[in-house]
Amino acid sequence: MVALPVASIFEARTPFAVAQLIRAAQAAGTLDSSSIKVRPKEVAAPLSFSQQRLWFLDQLTPGSATYNMSHAIRIKGPLNECALGQALTAILERHEVLRTCFVEGPSGAEPRLLATASILRVVPPAIPPTSEQELKQAIKLEASRPFDLANDILLRAVLFRTGAEESILLFVIHHITWDAWSRITLDRELSDLYNSFVSEQPSSLTPLPIQYADYAYWERERLSGEFLYAEVEHWKRRLVGCPWILNLRTDHPRPAIQTFRGAKMPFILGEDLVCNLHQITQREGITPYVTLLAAFTVLISAHTGQDDFCIASPFANREFPETEPLIGFFANTMVLRNQVSAQATFSELLASTSVVTRDAYAHQWMPFEKLVEILRPARDLSRMPLTQVNFRLQADSGSLPRLKDLDVSAIPLIDNDTAKFDIALEVAIAPGAVGYFEYNTDLFTASTVTQMALDYELLLNALISAPNQPVLSLEPVQAIVARRLSPRHRPVRLSPRRAVNSSVH
Repeated sequence: MVALPVASIFEARTPFAVAQLIRAAQAAGTLDSSSIKVRPKEVAAPLSFSQQRLWFLDQLTPGSATYNMSHAIRIKGPLNECALGQALTAILERHEVLRTCFVEGPSGAEPRLLATASILRVVPPAIPPTSEQELKQAIKLEASRPFDLANDILLRAVLFRTGAEESILLFVIHHITWDAWSRITLDRELSDLYNSFVSEQPSSLTPLPIQYADYAYWERERLSGEFLYAEVEHWKRRLVGCPWILNLRTDHPRPAIQTFRGAKMPFILGEDLVCNLHQITQREGITPYVTLLAAFTVLISAHTGQDDFCIASPFANREFPETEPLIGFFANTMVLRNQVSAQATFSELLASTSVVTRDAYAHQWMPFEKLVEILRPARDLSRMPLTQVNFRLQADSGSLPRLKDLDVSAIPLIDNDTAKFDIALEVAIAPGAVGYFEYNTDLFTASTVTQMALDYELLLNALISAPNQPVLSLEPVQAIVARRLSPRHRPVRLSPRRAVNSSVH
């Protein structure tokens, strides 16, 4: 395997340029020998750093569905329930992480492997829900039902039979065993296995090179010694002096302990705006992620009055080919430091944002929880550490199972009424642009977030239309600032909080 710096991939704008980089690396003997191997048999399976953090959070707030992740599809046609159940059992057998539970041991959490079991639960049409509204409520309730990390298989599959040849298949998975990439793997393997069982043919799936526990062992081995020291020093330099608290104007007093009650506010970006977005992306030689993140940076700066702050953003963190076919929690939350100078134009902000994201990609192996532990910001239990806002671009994978003789379609986003951050923005470009603002309902009202979504669209339009004007002088920015400074929009008085130092939250 050839090892190439991430920055060089971004700079190579054509497949030919990438091929030249690969040939040059091969000629120079720049090979990466740090592939992930199966851990020694005598070594107990550890938790990854990300799993350790989610287990700790579950201990703080047991019975919470904050980290439930859902995926639902509508199926029309003669579905073979037996083949579907067999396929899901085979996936459970194939990916050990899905049948791993986490128990408390003498030195913290310890993973335990459960026996493979049938996980498909069928709700027949004779049993409520009967109406579409009742069905939606039943799906939402199932998606919001918490897992017991110490005892449960952390994947549920519920088939709601809504007619003779129509069903909804709902997957609910705990984040400790799953990330967005895992959905692609699940859909691909479900397609292969279901079609094989229906046709009574052997599966074409090849054995997995490693299991998630092997990756967790490798991660802990890698993040040590000189490598860890170099990463620590890099992130210290990047984040030194950055304020850890955002001055977000809330509608309600901030609770003394962070709550995770939330809601989602969907929005759609117009076709003309999406077209202009792609044009500026190509012209500036950047990605849509950079453009949308830079606009979100301006939005947060206008809403807070801050010119230096951090935004959290998830990276896939699947650099090695051994991790590509695996289901598991590989994604890492990176902390992106964003600075908006008074005279900066959008073109200049795009360039600086591109540098920040390239740098983060090149150093994405530093786990968020490890970064918090190292930086040890003075903080309180009322908010997330390092930053309270999150940005994510959801790439359209076109991921849907292809099941023999069946018509499969996607089900809209399932809201389980939780929010991990004060404010989080997710945008999907597929092929238009849709998105949502996820927000903590104990801090913000729906009307405030509706206005924020409108601000983002107006701001994105203005920034793209006038990329060479100072961003803070643009009319949408001035309107946001005027509302923020208005007596009617003064920040509410915050409730007393007890500041604490802690490595995880």
